[in-house]
Amino acid sequence: MPEYNILTVVGSFLGYKYSIETIVFLSKANKGKNYPMFGITSKDHPRFDISLSDDVIINISETQKKMDKIGGNNPMYSKHHCSETIAKMNIVKGGGTIYVYDIHGSFRNSFSSIRKNC
Repeated sequence: MPEYNILTVVGSFLGYKYSIETIVFLSKANKGKNYPMFGITSKDHPRFDISLSDDVIINISETQKKMDKIGGNNPMYSKHHCSETIAKMNIVKGGGTIYVYDIHGSFRNSFSSIRKNC
């Protein structure tokens, strides 16, 4: 029985797996004169000779700064992880306890991270 509603996002092919035959067909179908931008040179391009005013560039820059998650815009700004959370993150990252031995092979010390060792 066929499976219906296979797309997870309405109106989007996000996550859809094309068959090899479909990929080859679409590739051939969009080559040469069938390519939507075929024959369009820089002067024929829809955005040719369109420049943004200084005000627009400044507005875009300011909007991007507001959206960036740096400084005060970052949800973790001026907050710190507790030692338990740091230990969990070290384990997930592949880190863990660092053991220090002397040249004779005797245990000397252990650290939860290299930063604390420095």
